[in-house]
Amino acid sequence: MIDRARLDRLVEVLRDAGFRVIGPRLRGSAIVLDELDSGAQLPGGWGVEAGPGRYRVQRRADDAVFAHCAGPGFWKEFMHPPHRKLTDIGADLTVETLSRTSAPLAFLGVRGCDLAALGILEHVLGDAAYPQVSAPDRRPFVVAVECAHGGSVRQSGASRYRLWLSHKLSTWYDQFGSSGCVGCGRCIAWCPAGIDLTAEVARLAELDAEAADDHR
Repeated sequence: MIDRARLDRLVEVLRDAGFRVIGPRLRGSAIVLDELDSGAQLPGGWGVEAGPGRYRVQRRADDAVFAHCAGPGFWKEFMHPPHRKLTDIGADLTVETLSRTSAPLAFLGVRGCDLAALGILEHVLGDAAYPQVSAPDRRPFVVAVECAHGGSVRQSGASRYRLWLSHKLSTWYDQFGSSGCVGCGRCIAWCPAGIDLTAEVARLAELDAEAADDHR
């Protein structure tokens, strides 16, 4: 257990040591993952009300920092950034190639589901293959916490829905030997159609059992 003063001090020490500290912070109407300049930016006293297709930040009665569910952001975007500047081209068309060396990362507030997701990401990309990480000893410094809680080639809605359900729960086993679902709950809270994946899969299991009974 670490109190708030020591948590703030941890952020300060990591930054002084040259780490780029990433953690949760309140921005607009969501708790997102972003770089922290100090521990004061952590979302102390803020929680989240989440449900199928619903996500709302709300004040808590205490000052807990990590008592919110997973937000819209992913640690992956810092390990495997979607955009990366490679070169600078001057007015005289001279090209300066930028160094791939970057500040070491420190992840603050990683939940068990996201630890599992980072492990799967490493397995998919290959050992130490993160663009943001140049060597195995540059993997992020992780502080984990316990949980408080394009176009489609498929023409029919049914086929797209079947792919959505089976992608991480079935075909991942064929590709990577494990489920692609890590139990973070983001797909439920942020689904614009309000679909609860766990309820749908439970219903499919019921239908499968009923079908088996009919053939006995």
